[in-house]
Formats: sequence, C-alpha cells, structure tokens
Amino acid sequence: MWQTAGNMSRGTKKHEYISTVKLDKNNLDNISFGSIFLDTLNESIDTGIVMSAVSVDTTSDTPEIRTNYLRFNSTEMALPNENTTVIGILNQDARDSGQFLRGAYIEFYGIDTLETPPSVIIASSFNKEENKIHLTSTRHETDKSTKITITLDKSLVQNGGILTIAHPYNVKNATLVDRLMYIKKVKVTFKNQANNTQPAFYKYQKNIYINETKQSLRCLAMGSQAPSVSMVKLLKNGREKLVRTENMLYDSMMTLKSLTFDTSKTYKGTYVCRANLGETTSEQTFNVMPFEPAEFDLSKTGVVKNTTDNVVLSCKGRGRPRPKVILQVYSENGQEMTSPEFQIEEQIKGHTSRKTVTLPSEEVKTVHTVLCTLLQKEGSHAYESKPKYKIEIFPGLIMEEDFDRFPNTTSLFYH
Repeated sequence: MWQTAGNMSRGTKKHEYISTVKLDKNNLDNISFGSIFLDTLNESIDTGIVMSAVSVDTTSDTPEIRTNYLRFNSTEMALPNENTTVIGILNQDARDSGQFLRGAYIEFYGIDTLETPPSVIIASSFNKEENKIHLTSTRHETDKSTKITITLDKSLVQNGGILTIAHPYNVKNATLVDRLMYIKKVKVTFKNQANNTQPAFYKYQKNIYINETKQSLRCLAMGSQAPSVSMVKLLKNGREKLVRTENMLYDSMMTLKSLTFDTSKTYKGTYVCRANLGETTSEQTFNVMPFEPAEFDLSKTGVVKNTTDNVVLSCKGRGRPRPKVILQVYSENGQEMTSPEFQIEEQIKGHTSRKTVTLPSEEVKTVHTVLCTLLQKEGSHAYESKPKYKIEIFPGLIMEEDFDRFPNTTSLFYH
C-alpha cells in the first residue's frame, strides 16, 4: 500500500487548504483503489475514489457535510473497573434508527501496557467475537433525533484511548466518489492517568517485502499525548541515517508516520521507528527487502525415490517471504486422500521450504496424483500468486478432477 500526505497549500477562502497528489499514467494503471482522508483533531472525512473513473480532466464534488448531524463530546472520563458509556445525538428524523447502526463503524484505539514496549490495541464494533463494543440507539419522538449509546468494555479503556465513530453519507451523481464516511473522534481519558507513559506501537509485520513501484512503511505510535516519531535506517559500523517521512494523522494521542520507498534506489535494509514521549522512548524495527515470487526448485521437486518398498515424492520452493508447501494426494476419481501411512516431513532453511511424502507400496496403488502448491503469506496478508506442480503416479488414467491447468508434470509408472 502506498500512502502520502501530498503537497499542502492554502486555498482562496479563509481556512481553506488544498492537498495535491500527482499520479502519472503508470501509477493509475497500478492502483485499484484510492482513498482521500481529511483529518482534524476531533473529526475526519474518509472519501473512497473510483480509480477507473480518474482521467486528466475529471472533477467531482463531495456532498456537503451537515453541521451538527452527529454530536458527541470531544472527551469522556473512564473510571477504574467500570465499563465506559459514551452518548451522542443523531440530529435527523431517524425513523429507522437501525439504519445508523448498520452503517456505522465504531473503533477504539487503546494501549496494552503488559507488553514491552506497550502495544496499540484496536477493537471494532464489527468484531462480534471480542464483544467489547456495544452500540444501541433510541429514537426521541419529540424532536425526531436519535440517542446513540456506545458502551466500551472496561478492559479496553484502562489506559485511555481514542474512540472513532464513522458513519456513511449517501453519494449520488458523483463520478469519482463511491464512498464517503464522516468520522467523529472522542478522547477517552482514564482517571489519574500518568502524563508520560511509555509510547506504544501498533504491531505491523516486522518483515516488509516491497513488490510495488511505490510502497509505504507505516509506524503508528500512541501515548497519553501524541508522541514525537522519527525513522532511521541502520548503516554499517553502528551508524544510522535519518529518513524523510510524512505525517499522516492529526490526533491528540496518536502519531502516524509513513515512509515511501523509491524502488529505483537502494532501499533494502533495517529501519527503526523511534517514538519519544517526555523522557521515555520506544523503538520498533523493520526489515525491508524486495519481494521474490515463489518458484519451485525443479531439482528437488518430483519423484526422488522409487523402490519396491515405497515411493518418495518431494516438493521444494523458494521465495521472499519463504513459501509454505502444501502437499495434497488424490485418488484416480479426484478425491483427496489422507492416511496415517503417509509419512510427511518438512524442512525449512532460509527462504526455502521442502516437503517430502513417503508412500508405502500398498498405498501407492491407490494414488493417482500428488499436487504441490506454494503459498506466500506474511502475517494476515497472503499473496495472490500460488504456483502449483503436478506429479502423476499413473498418468495413463483419466481423472474426474481437471488438473490440466497445472502444466508442470513428472510421471511415474509404478512397478
């Protein structure tokens, strides 16, 4: 993902500012989704852009934000060992108050001090498994407004945090805009909270693989006040170089910095994000390297042993991040097979991984095809490319399952 603050300039009207981002044709061709985020201390606007509609002379207006449409206090106090209730007013004739509940997106950014350094925790109203944020509404018959009640579990607010309430606006006849979210922010303070707690980091992946022309490394730090954040690149002999970052967030407790890599220059290396708050400092380290798509090592993929006692098949792949080998065994009717007699071993070294399966002689007679798949995944993100390799035991038989789309084939006639 590429993230930039653009170039900010003053507009012609009072309190008007213009942010400009220049994209060339190659940028447009490689971007499938875009979002413009306007941020202030207590509220924000998130606008989704239809990139396929972007051209040189295309302009589009967004709906005008209605003042006092949604009202919340800018701060709330949390008490020890108690859930925190935040109340707001939706100023409209909400005959269907459930419409707001279905469209609203509630998030809470808090701090977990049990980890070292402390970590940023994010809870969402859509995460029903956690069940830590509850949202209800009550319609007032007199003025047609709706009371919005948000209850935060006591485990979230013990170190304070930021509550964001995002709700959608209807977008009509807007060529470029397909989504518009208006976001209110409420600062939740904890009674007797220390002013200079150690900064917390949101846990991004430690290993960053660059596979786009423009790709950003992000660092989100949080504290009782917004920490000051900088990034350095570690050099040889213990030296470090300060790198240029962009500030992506305006908030009373959080600081978000973004570093965009220029792939035409040397960027590989170790980067440290450093957050300071008062006399305390926290650091988060990232290893940045180029993405290498997974591929099979053909010298170690196929039949590696074939005797009257057993047959040993092997699949080996390499890439950055290191691929996981998924090995599946199929019968001649296309059914996937599992058996305690299948001896599967896995070897991992550097950026390579290998799996071997030993099939006893009796088991081999029932097997038709072994399919190997390389899956590259880093954290919750899985890459789309999934190379496959087919090993046929009896290639003369016709299977119900169509494996012809996997061209790499090693044939084995059992004897």
